Amino acid sequence: MLADLSWVWHNWPLIVLATVGLIIGKALIVMLVMPMLGLPRPHAIATGITLAQVGEFSFVLSALAFSKGLLGEGLLNLLIAVSVVSLFATPVLVTYAATVAAALHRVLTRGRPIPLAPQVATEGEIELEDHVIVVGYGPAGEEVSRALREEGIQVAVLDLNPSLVTKALHGCLLDGLADSCMVAQLGDATHPDALSHLKVGDSRAVVVTLPDHRATREVVRQVRSLAPETLILARGRLSRYIHDLAAAGANVTIDEEAQMGMELGRQAKARLL
Repeated sequence: MLADLSWVWHNWPLIVLATVGLIIGKALIVMLVMPMLGLPRPHAIATGITLAQVGEFSFVLSALAFSKGLLGEGLLNLLIAVSVVSLFATPVLVTYAATVAAALHRVLTRGRPIPLAPQVATEGEIELEDHVIVVGYGPAGEEVSRALREEGIQVAVLDLNPSLVTKALHGCLLDGLADSCMVAQLGDATHPDALSHLKVGDSRAVVVTLPDHRATREVVRQVRSLAPETLILARGRLSRYIHDLAAAGANVTIDEEAQMGMELGRQAKARLL
């Protein structure tokens, strides 16, 4: 309602240029700040793209500045138009943020994966053989790793988050399972080099616990390409993506929505009947 459509029509090239510049500028700021807080570069890029729009509060500030004589009418119209266009662009930015981030990361690193310095929780070299690779060490990955290690199965964790890698390394020394400590590696599982470094071809299975279905699908594809016979178990946050994961090569897919519904139904029956 604040936008002057006539002004917008006559100045659309300026609006497009300013909107692109603003989105790129905001994205760059976030991309530079996030790594300082420990966020891996691909996630920082995706976060920057997602947060690149102008917030609704800009309308209040622009109107207030105009009423105080700090903004001219032309600049006010430009700010309002850019804000509106960037808000309309937000669904597109959010939808393709992960894809664009992955592509930019590959360009910036010239296809090289994150450096893979061996990180293990015990002294000396650990040979990987007949092991299970767990991709992602969030709550789901941590529980999977613990369950496998309780059965004496060697686990190799692969995660992009340095703090989670450190948690995996320190945690297995404190949880009473030090005799079956795991390898924990910083790396991007969508890169074949990261998977090869953990000898995916010699592994018994790969368990993908990532919450993002697009990243999970790409990891499954890479694993299936490198290790055609390896068992792949993949987490599916939403039911509608289960088929995609199976088509990518996952042998077992866990439908979180279905599992949650079954558990809620079981709990409801146990308390009502």
